Amino acid sequence: TEHPKVPEIEQIISTGAAAQNMLLALHDLGYAGVWRTGSMAFNSEITKYMELPESNRVIGYLYVGTPDGRVKKIPHLDIKEFVSYWK
Repeated sequence: TEHPKVPEIEQIISTGAAAQNMLLALHDLGYAGVWRTGSMAFNSEITKYMELPESNRVIGYLYVGTPDGRVKKIPHLDIKEFVSYWK
């Protein structure tokens, strides 16, 4: 929605941040999820089907489910190898 205090780019970025937070919350609850865009997200027919105003855009879809199979173990990384401090 056009807004004098919240530019379009800020609305898009905050929507992306909200989607990422949803994925983090899902993971914490024991679910699995992935965010996908692609042709289905950028298809104007989908926007019409969902009865969204033409000014709205789909930023992607969150696919949510239960993890199936072995969960990939993430290796422990030493922060000293990636962070430097300066004064």
